[in-house]
Amino acid sequence: MHDVTMMVYRFAAHGDLPAAAVDELRRAHDLKNQLVEIERRHAERVAEIWSRWPEVAAADEQVAAAEQRVAELAAEAAEQRKSARDRATPLAAAQLRAARAELRAAKARRRDIKSLVYAAAKPQLAEARAKRRREIKATYRQAIDGGLYWATYNDVVAGHDTAVRRVAEIRKQGRPANMRFRRWTGEGTLTVQLQRQAGDPPRTPATLADPAVSRWRNVAVLTPSHDPAVWETMTRGQRRRAARGTLRFRIGSGAAKDVVSIPVIVHRPIHPDADITMIRITRRRVGPKWRVWVSVVARVPAPTSAAGP
Repeated sequence: MHDVTMMVYRFAAHGDLPAAAVDELRRAHDLKNQLVEIERRHAERVAEIWSRWPEVAAADEQVAAAEQRVAELAAEAAEQRKSARDRATPLAAAQLRAARAELRAAKARRRDIKSLVYAAAKPQLAEARAKRRREIKATYRQAIDGGLYWATYNDVVAGHDTAVRRVAEIRKQGRPANMRFRRWTGEGTLTVQLQRQAGDPPRTPATLADPAVSRWRNVAVLTPSHDPAVWETMTRGQRRRAARGTLRFRIGSGAAKDVVSIPVIVHRPIHPDADITMIRITRRRVGPKWRVWVSVVARVPAPTSAAGP
């Protein structure tokens, strides 16, 4: 098997997404907030378990008081910087450093106390984690019945898991971090996954561009597919004209199932032997306008390094 590497090709789309795709973005957004709600409930359950031990509850209060003190001093130092050419007074800076040191010490004391009672708390914490997993698993049926496409569902959940790990890592570094609800702004990302079974042909750009032969034509069709050798012979004007293409992609489930199209500028060739696994469509507001980008995720042959002398 040849060595491969993952590569993402990013192309701009012309204009905005159709209304049906924006509705799909809203469904994905609602799922994200639902997952945040699950995390917050889980955090409350874990906090309630730990609070059954008075020494842990007291340590939590000390940490909360230290965090509040740091927040107050940080705000005070920020105000001083506004009126003192970006520098807080030495006293304010010293107080903030001392408060942060006390916060770190309070968190260390809490960790030590928790370690002493962990054996007793472990079964209850394990049940809380299991309940969290069950609640997340239940969102699949709810989301699909609500009209969300399964590939976007999987991508949202994967992104949520990454965010949870990132919050945990930030907290380990002694910095505050929480999962937050997001208001609906119209922004977001849709995903299509190109599943490949044993015996299926590679998901090359040429294959995906030809609905007559592609088994993924009901999932995604991306045109045009450029021959890199021909592309190199084109003038700039020829390339601009040749780059105008279309992405047709699947959204929704049940009554919301649909296939929508957007114009895309495929401004460079995708490797002809690329095996395309996923396509993401992202919508962002830039100034007064909506901008849409298409990201094509593919496995491509790893570049070979030239042999040294």
